[in-house]
Amino acid sequence: MNLLVVESHPIIVLGYRSIFEQNPAVSLYDARTIVEARPMIAKLRPDVIIINAQLPDGSGFDFVRRLTKQRPKLRSLIFSMRDDPYLVMRAIDCGAKGFFSKRSSNDEIRSAVDAVGNGKTWIGEELIQQIAFTRIAQQKYHSHFTRREKNVLSLLLNGCSSTQIAAELNISSTLVSGDCEAMRKKLNARTTAEMLSIAVRSDLNL
Repeated sequence: MNLLVVESHPIIVLGYRSIFEQNPAVSLYDARTIVEARPMIAKLRPDVIIINAQLPDGSGFDFVRRLTKQRPKLRSLIFSMRDDPYLVMRAIDCGAKGFFSKRSSNDEIRSAVDAVGNGKTWIGEELIQQIAFTRIAQQKYHSHFTRREKNVLSLLLNGCSSTQIAAELNISSTLVSGDCEAMRKKLNARTTAEMLSIAVRSDLNL
């Protein structure tokens, strides 16, 4: 198996090498940037690619999305320093076949690479449970919002001010403020900023 690691931190690359050095069936290569990785992918045709979510020259998520469009059979894993279920869902949506974080054990990383190399999808058991809870939260929040509240929240997430939202929806600023207060209560958020953070982390389908 040819395994390509796209990772800018040398110490993390050394960690991967220590994990797979006892497996003669795995040949590990590394690239530090997206620019460096592209010709290596074309040359090596790796069986599995591990890509950091944040690279010096771009987003690992966007890189996976572009690679998947160009090479639909490409098998990739995204690594992140965070194990937020939102990031897992984003990784899968981009076309990655798996996700792991700094909390993943060596055995989990080996299992992830083996599974993805064999055409399967791999996500840690703990993250699967978190995703399930997040999906439940999405359904709960979505079903309790009125149509206007959903519209207000969508515009807030796009950076609109209360005045701009009022003009866009042809309602008063008082109604916008009332909708924001109602949504904060439904999300148990103390501030509008906290409400938006919960909405982003829950990946609400507006």
